[in-house]
Amino acid sequence: VSPCPRNSSMAVRVEDCRSNDATISTASEQSRRPLGLLTIAVLIFYNVAGGPFGVEDAVSDGGPFWALLGFLVFPFVWCVPEACVTAELATMFPHNSGYVTWVTAAFGPFWGFLEGWLSWLSGVMDNAIYPVLLLQYLVQHWPQLNDEGPRVAFLVGFITFFTLLSLRGIEVVGGTAAVLSLFVLSPFVVMVVLGVPQMDPSRWAKRNSESEVDVIELLNTLFWNINYW
Repeated sequence: VSPCPRNSSMAVRVEDCRSNDATISTASEQSRRPLGLLTIAVLIFYNVAGGPFGVEDAVSDGGPFWALLGFLVFPFVWCVPEACVTAELATMFPHNSGYVTWVTAAFGPFWGFLEGWLSWLSGVMDNAIYPVLLLQYLVQHWPQLNDEGPRVAFLVGFITFFTLLSLRGIEVVGGTAAVLSLFVLSPFVVMVVLGVPQMDPSRWAKRNSESEVDVIELLNTLFWNINYW
């Protein structure tokens, strides 16, 4: 099936798209899928969430009731429609360039380039958060990491290690992600098992007073934790 949309009202560069049809079909037939079901599922998980890190702020910003309600409602308000749009466009344009292709087809090469550059910039800025977030968790057990020397050494080493890992290719990244997912999720499994006997559902309905609810921060935390593709 050709990835070029037919009879579309969008300003699609059909001639450019058609010229790639044969190349895409041939490449698809000859290429071997480097990722299996498990590895692609893990990579999607890390791209979307990566674990329940950073959700604590939602409870402090809005209280248990609004935090739980937000995490229950927000996926259906934002994530499901976004997933449907992504699935439809990815099926129409089976290219590795993803939304760069979508924007290029609709608005032209300049805006497609701008979309790619802004997405890259967003990824750089966002990925800079996670080493620091991990460090904040580790500092609670190893206060020495608060000192400038160990702090810088940890961050530089962390970034260098995963940069070199990424350069090894998608197969290595996928396998490593699958192993790391067990490491990341295992503490939460243990905490759930230990916490269920002490659970008090009556506390779920506790609401902060209006003056204590920080709506902007609550929405920002929900959006940051659930927004991704």
